[in-house]
Amino acid sequence: MDKTGSQTKTLVIATTNIHNYNSSGIYLEQLLKQYDIVCIQEHWLFSFEKKKLSEASNSHTCFAKAVDDEDPISAIQRPRGFGGVAVYVPTKWAAVTRFATEGDHQFCVITIDIPNCHLCIVNCYLPCRGYRTSAAMYAEALDQLRELIIKYSTTYTVIVCGDLNASVKQSDHINNNHDRMLTSLCEEVGFSTPENYQHGPTFHHSDGRSSQVDYFLIHKERDKTICKVEFERKLADLNTADHLSLIAHVNFNDCKSKEDTITTL
Repeated sequence: MDKTGSQTKTLVIATTNIHNYNSSGIYLEQLLKQYDIVCIQEHWLFSFEKKKLSEASNSHTCFAKAVDDEDPISAIQRPRGFGGVAVYVPTKWAAVTRFATEGDHQFCVITIDIPNCHLCIVNCYLPCRGYRTSAAMYAEALDQLRELIIKYSTTYTVIVCGDLNASVKQSDHINNNHDRMLTSLCEEVGFSTPENYQHGPTFHHSDGRSSQVDYFLIHKERDKTICKVEFERKLADLNTADHLSLIAHVNFNDCKSKEDTITTL
């Protein structure tokens, strides 16, 4: 699709927790050859290393955040990597893409503006469980996500994606506090998985358990914007991470204009 959006109506977005760019670079390179936009979590690179992410594709522009962006460490101090999020968009769309500054290192937000189409992607890597302060950290992260959704939903179709480290309630069964908090937020702002959605485990624990923690979410009034969400199968043999990748088929021309607003609260 060209930057006017006139050539193709369907945009394909991939989201994947690559669990270390240095060990998953080949897989990422192939994803970028297959899909229009690729959102990644846990690239594990620090601020001084983020330029490495641009080496994955000559045809995409990378917008990234690292965990130390606010207080950069030096190469001499470098500990084991962790966290980090990024969004790759086709370079030919760079003129109509904006890298938003809101949110901390757990969020990478971009907006795409073309005639009759205004899309906002909020790529997330939210805190995991297992720490004494994990519930408080998760609640704080959800507060940021709520603010992002409310702000951008007034002028954009907002798609939230990434590793949310919790499951959105699909039944009366909820496993933990993270599930409860995420489900509560989704109900509050009117977000859910779209209708044509392939549910199933996306994260495989080392102890043999599995859970669904990776998502595409959109406002219920806009769920037809995402035609289909499914597991990424074409390149599964190259995926060495413990998360499955998801792909969303988005009706690009159905993303609402700035004059068409949605009430989220």
